[in-house]
Amino acid sequence: MDWLFIVKPADAAPDGGSSAKRHMLELAETEPRREWCLSRWRRMAAGDRLWIYFASPVREVAAVAEIEGEPFEAAGNPRQPW
Repeated sequence: MDWLFIVKPADAAPDGGSSAKRHMLELAETEPRREWCLSRWRRMAAGDRLWIYFASPVREVAAVAEIEGEPFEAAGNPRQPW
């Protein structure tokens, strides 16, 4: 299954930093196995693809990732529990 992760300029990156395209691509290169908390994660399965789409300033798909593991519940953030 394919999933779309939309990155907006006001969003924070998975490491809490900037969601600028340059920073997000740097994370992909330096920490390719980083865990992300996503609202729809509980529906994802190993082998699914996650398309990273930047909403601005240029609308484009900038990266694609493959889901490696099964979802698990994360404590501490009720808005992103998975």
